Amino acid sequence: MPARPPLILWRHLAFELARILCLATAALVVIISFAATIKPLADGEIGLLDAFKLMGLMVVPMLQFALPFAAGLAATLTYHRFAADNEAI
Repeated sequence: MPARPPLILWRHLAFELARILCLATAALVVIISFAATIKPLADGEIGLLDAFKLMGLMVVPMLQFALPFAAGLAATLTYHRFAADNEAI
């Protein structure tokens, strides 16, 4: 009788990976778009309300920078937790 693939483990791993990926991506995008908004805000070129609008508009372009780093961070954290808790055994 052939061994069955561990579908429950894979599903749990995929859910944890997706959850951490979303959280890490959101955090990195907010930090990067805030950092990009600081220069015009400090120079007095835009007001506070315009700074929030600019941060909202910069979310999509900043995803190209944040998503690869967030994916690496999410994979590292997820697999580390699985290994530390001995869930893969």
